[in-house]
Amino acid sequence: MHPKSGGVFLTALLMSFGPIPGGPSAVRALPSAASDKERAANEIKLGAAALRERKYSEAQQHYQAALKLDPAQKTAWVLLGRSIRAQYKPGAKEARNLAKAKEAIAAYEKALEADPNQDEAFASIIELCRATGDTAKERDWLLKRAHSQLAKSKRALAYRRLAELDASCAKDRARTSVEEADRCAAEGLDSADQAIAMGADEEVVLTTKAQLLRERAKLAPAATGAGNARLYEEQAAAVDKRIAELREQARKKSESLPTY
Repeated sequence: MHPKSGGVFLTALLMSFGPIPGGPSAVRALPSAASDKERAANEIKLGAAALRERKYSEAQQHYQAALKLDPAQKTAWVLLGRSIRAQYKPGAKEARNLAKAKEAIAAYEKALEADPNQDEAFASIIELCRATGDTAKERDWLLKRAHSQLAKSKRALAYRRLAELDASCAKDRARTSVEEADRCAAEGLDSADQAIAMGADEEVVLTTKAQLLRERAKLAPAATGAGNARLYEEQAAAVDKRIAELREQARKKSESLPTY
């Protein structure tokens, strides 16, 4: 990646996560009698200033200092994750770069321990796991969120992604183990149904569901019997029909909107 384009990507990334507490103008010298919490708050401001100047390693040091002074600081874990993630280069396979991704994930995991509802931390873990190919860890975190007591909309997204992972698993495992592939497809169908029940985008999830059903149909002769193959194909056709209905509803709704 060209250095300039990398800078643009990181700037967009940081902006997408919202404002960083403090900033260069917020940094002030502290009196010698300042408490640890006050010093921690100042370190966070110094970290924010460094992050805005793209001094990511320096920002990381400030956030680590803040956590050492005030371990109960919840915000600092997310900010620490940002500063480390900004040092990770997507696509680069060097051990040192992959270690940065793992380091960022560890910081975000601490943020989720402090606040399970922390969306930036969760999204960043999933994205970093995907970028580094750590499917097992991605699945573990998706399952945690899917089985949590968080809002249904958040759990629905986790189930949707689990269904997509299982669709890939079924396709990949079909080359080596029919039983494992069929198990992946069955689990994916369960996740798809859970996602729809919790309000996920129905058309998107149904597309994955149709893929899973057709995968089970291909596997059925060797896994559960030819009769099941026909059943899965019929179910997939019913899903296709529902997708077509949803698209037609969306088309009619779009056409009914006023034009100016």
